[in-house]
Amino acid sequence: MIGRNLYFQLVFRVLLMSVIAMAAGYCIAVNGSFAFVIISLACEILIIVNLVKYLNSTNRKLSYFFESVQNEDSTLLFPTNESNRTIQELFQGLTKVNSQIQQLKIESRQQEQYFQTLLENVATGIVTFNSKGFVLHANSAVKKIVGLHILTHINQLEKD
Repeated sequence: MIGRNLYFQLVFRVLLMSVIAMAAGYCIAVNGSFAFVIISLACEILIIVNLVKYLNSTNRKLSYFFESVQNEDSTLLFPTNESNRTIQELFQGLTKVNSQIQQLKIESRQQEQYFQTLLENVATGIVTFNSKGFVLHANSAVKKIVGLHILTHINQLEKD
């Protein structure tokens, strides 16, 4: 829906510019009326400015949404009472995508908590660490085995 309405808005403006340009050309060819040409030129400029504003407005809103996604901000809300039908459909689509992102984040956090609880309650000592040796997770069983309350780096496991 969004694409079709946006497409219609663009085609309408381009056709309007074409009709005005052809009418101006016809007036020059038939009766040499430069007054109509000046008026049509002013109309062309207004339509072009309107088209640029329309496209920039849509692009700004899309850019704002993508920046919020990039910054992991899924609390972004879009107005529901937009007068422009294309923008309103765009907002509805972005709101739907945003709510799906929120739902995925919630599910991911729940799964992460589940695995954290599972790792913590297993009797086997488990340590995860990154390429630099910093411990990402160490369950209580491994801390008990090595006799440490806090394990932050894999080098702490070396015996002196």
